Amino acid sequence: TGKFKTFDREHQLSFGVNGYSLKSDNPNYNITPGGHKDIPMAGYNGNVSKLTITQTGVNKIDTQEIGAFAALNIELSDPLHLIVGSRFTNFERTNNKGTVKERTQKHNGEFTPYLGLVYDINENFSTYASYTSIFNTTTREDESGNYLNPSDGNSIEFGLKSDFFDGRINTSIAYFMTKQDNLAIADPDKVGQTNINGNAISKTIDGAEIKGWDLTIGGEILPNWNISGGYTYTNAKDQNKARIESQFVPKQTLKIFTSYKYNKFTFGGGVNWQSETNTTDTMWAGGSSPKVTVNTKQKAYALVNAMAKYDVNKDFSVILNANNIFDETYRYHPSQGGWGDERNYTLSLNYKF
Repeated sequence: TGKFKTFDREHQLSFGVNGYSLKSDNPNYNITPGGHKDIPMAGYNGNVSKLTITQTGVNKIDTQEIGAFAALNIELSDPLHLIVGSRFTNFERTNNKGTVKERTQKHNGEFTPYLGLVYDINENFSTYASYTSIFNTTTREDESGNYLNPSDGNSIEFGLKSDFFDGRINTSIAYFMTKQDNLAIADPDKVGQTNINGNAISKTIDGAEIKGWDLTIGGEILPNWNISGGYTYTNAKDQNKARIESQFVPKQTLKIFTSYKYNKFTFGGGVNWQSETNTTDTMWAGGSSPKVTVNTKQKAYALVNAMAKYDVNKDFSVILNANNIFDETYRYHPSQGGWGDERNYTLSLNYKF
């Protein structure tokens, strides 16, 4: 990376190569008796028969990715900046190499360009617009145990950023729109089933459109008083304008946290809120039993957290965290259970060397 001058203005150029290699070796297990057990939350006394868990094999995955990138930041004028760049990517992943279940996924020369414009309105405000193409690999698998193809498409974003009090407070508001093909989602007709690798079954859809906007704030409101948070609205639909991944992605989320430091004490608290998540699944009943349609929903909920910190000295501190103070009962996503943590506390001692 470096700077250079052209037409009496200073610009910046960066380029390079990066990549990674990942090897994982995960055992597979068989559980008997099969299926799940409905365990009541209220009055649960532990009276559930013990399951027998037996290792049945190993799932080995080798992944390599290497790519070259280049980016150019051009100062068109004092307030206007152009950012242009791209990346070429080679990606390869092999599952269970050397066995009858070997699956290979390879993509070479994937080109992902991006372009952005930034305009400095004044010393406090700047606005921007950006475009980027998409190449995202996924670990989700289809019914046969094959990895789904990477998603591709493009995304645009417009926004306004600001900073005040010499950069102590930063805010931003942005609108985004993404169009994708090969977007991986849970297969609604295969809920409750697994493929030959023992993993959940997914599928891809074309013509997905994700729109939304977010608002963020962070910084020091007053001396020793800090705040951070954001609100996000997301609306994801398929080519038929039906909502997708509604069991995982709420339309609205709000997170805010604030803290105040007084001498050696720091006190803080915040709220994490999200709107309703829901899904209609066609559940596989097993054997010759017919499929059944199940409607599940998690209502909007808020989690309230708090913390207190005491700095014994510059290196040693004691921190008490209280999570889900009002003991809210909720699921992470409706169709697959996943109950959230009840009210809990953590006391930690931190020492810096």
